[in-house]
Amino acid sequence: MTPYAQTTSARLRESSMRRASEHLTSPPTRSEPATVRRTYSVDEAAAILGISRTTAYQCVRTKELPSLRFRGRIVISAAVIDALLEDPASSPQ
Repeated sequence: MTPYAQTTSARLRESSMRRASEHLTSPPTRSEPATVRRTYSVDEAAAILGISRTTAYQCVRTKELPSLRFRGRIVISAAVIDALLEDPASSPQ
């Protein structure tokens, strides 16, 4: 084995041991309760609704899927998704 290969394999072993030890430590405790998501990206909304990304963007464009726009970002309210999943026939407007 060349000296370079020895140092490289030693570094790899060290980094894998460090990653393994990180998984063994307990996560930091939080005093705040976990926040509930109130909006989703179009991709996330598509996955939740079980439709394709393309269909979701088409529905946003035709206002079939109500959305909020902030500069270049489009988000879908969790309330809109919940309403669609509760009664797909009635689209919130």
